[in-house]
Amino acid sequence: MTTIKDKLHFSYNGKSTQDFGVWNVTLDGGMFEETLVANQTIREETLVDRRTSIFSGLEKEPISFEIVLAFENGFTDQLIEEVVEWLYGNEYYSKLEFESTNRIYYCMPNGSSSIVHTGQQEGYIALEMKTNSPFVFGGMESKVGTTQIVIDRKGKKDPEVIIEMSVKSGTTAKLKMNGYTVQINKLLVGEKVTIYPNDEDIKSDRSNVFHYNDYIGDLSKLGLMDKTNILLIEGDVEVEYSYQPYYNK
Repeated sequence: MTTIKDKLHFSYNGKSTQDFGVWNVTLDGGMFEETLVANQTIREETLVDRRTSIFSGLEKEPISFEIVLAFENGFTDQLIEEVVEWLYGNEYYSKLEFESTNRIYYCMPNGSSSIVHTGQQEGYIALEMKTNSPFVFGGMESKVGTTQIVIDRKGKKDPEVIIEMSVKSGTTAKLKMNGYTVQINKLLVGEKVTIYPNDEDIKSDRSNVFHYNDYIGDLSKLGLMDKTNILLIEGDVEVEYSYQPYYNK
């Protein structure tokens, strides 16, 4: 878990708090209080003839957290407008990353906001940010290989994976992840094939070239389910294996 209330700066929507002369502060007295993990609710069924309920899954809520931005050297009307445009200008979830954390939140303002000031152009802005996920993310991790790639997975199992395979020669390649083999046929020299194991999808960078019927095996098996994963590569290809770790917090 990574804490955020003790971090003075963050970047959001491509800009840093330092660009506006604001600090990420907390109004808590004494120790910081933060959300440990996303709220979750147990789904269960209760039957008349059973003494215990039947577990049917978990419902996790997107993470929400408060942001309080204090103006280091006071504010002007123009600066307020610039900060509002920075925070509210993009009507979709944007990347927010606190300094020195390697944790990424995809979020946007939600609910009410306020500005508290002294009447002398000094004060702070408070608002709530809501993410689009019950998880936080790390930066992309990538490894390149032609015969073998060993991935010591960071974060939780089954992250989003992208596999890019560049064909040097030949028409067939095999990818063996932790003992399971996927074979791709009808490859073209110079072609780049991209595999999305989570979506069980495969695409070519060549126009009107499709490999939906050219592979043998289950593409989802090329994902990262184990802590240590070994990908063996057969064929004259170069593979770049990338994934984005995700965490409870």
